[in-house]
Amino acid sequence: MKILVIGAAGKTGQFIVSQALDRGHQVTAFVHDRDKYEPPPGVEVFAGDVQNPSMVEKAMQNQQAVLDALGGHLPFKETTLETNGARAVIEAMRRAGVKRLLIVSAIGEGESAANAHNWYEKLIMPTLLRGVMKDKAGMESVVENADDLDWTIVRAAGLHDTGSKGEIRVVTPESGEKVRFIAREDVARFMLDELTRNQYIHQAIGIANP
Repeated sequence: MKILVIGAAGKTGQFIVSQALDRGHQVTAFVHDRDKYEPPPGVEVFAGDVQNPSMVEKAMQNQQAVLDALGGHLPFKETTLETNGARAVIEAMRRAGVKRLLIVSAIGEGESAANAHNWYEKLIMPTLLRGVMKDKAGMESVVENADDLDWTIVRAAGLHDTGSKGEIRVVTPESGEKVRFIAREDVARFMLDELTRNQYIHQAIGIANP
């Protein structure tokens, strides 16, 4: 499958790119700064402002799906990068006739607050993540209103870089199950599994490691 990875230079985006290649997908990477990105062999690279639909549309041509792992480097700082980026990506998808979108969000957003541990919800989200959580709320609203697209919002638990834990647990607000962390490598694996499985279309789904 031909896939466009938004935020390919980020920590999660790099895992998506490498795992997609391992699975035989044709990968196009969209990054902010081409000079700071070392793509794996065989990856086509487009660089530009993800908030600009015209720039994104150039990379969108002939794609079959979009995997969006966009995120800022200062999660405590208020920003609209993810919200504006989602708008631009969806506009470019419509122009190019691309339907499938998987996008990373976070446990704690919306009704998934029921799955966040108290220390995370009461301490981490209002402080260290206060900027990014507001932006993710805006992003989710934009995506959920794109009824013409086959979207899946992947709400990840707290991200870490210590390697795959193997098992991925799907959680729902109705269960009230509290979760803590997930490896970025496992977020990438879940997204690529869902890309071909199509089990959670038009859903915001929580994931975590056991």
